[in-house]
Amino acid sequence: MRIAKLLFGDESAEFSTSLSLHDAIDRLSSVVAKHTALSALRSHEGQRVFGRVSRERVVLTWVTPFVSNIVRPRFVGHFETAGVSVLLSGKFGVVPVAKLWACVFAAVGVLGAITVLSRRGNGVLSAPVSLAMAAGIAVAGFIAIHLSQLLTRSVRRNLADFIRATLPPE
Repeated sequence: MRIAKLLFGDESAEFSTSLSLHDAIDRLSSVVAKHTALSALRSHEGQRVFGRVSRERVVLTWVTPFVSNIVRPRFVGHFETAGVSVLLSGKFGVVPVAKLWACVFAAVGVLGAITVLSRRGNGVLSAPVSLAMAAGIAVAGFIAIHLSQLLTRSVRRNLADFIRATLPPE
């Protein structure tokens, strides 16, 4: 979990409610628009939360009209009972495609570094410059994800506020 937070900016979150498990699931699913392949086309209808809600898996994405961002934050979690309380536990993170994209950048950078080291200065640029470029490519994807998460902090707050408003605390 610490590696995911470091690389992708994932943050754990837990929401407690006084509702019963069944009521919490029903209430959350009643206010979440069903996520489909064409959900993004409905963003003109106003800010809303798309996703799927079940006991085992809750996936929520905040959509703002006319704003598209593949690395926008989303909440992924599950319901669990803790005594008389019901908890929605999970994390705020990015979609797996964005994580894969960052990992591909890292792999290309590492392969570039290996190539630079194996050629021992027989390239157009000097070895240190080529190595610095390869390292830059390796971290570029993760920097892009962190920058996007920094710029969309309000989306995480809005999504957390939506969850808190839907599932009243104890």
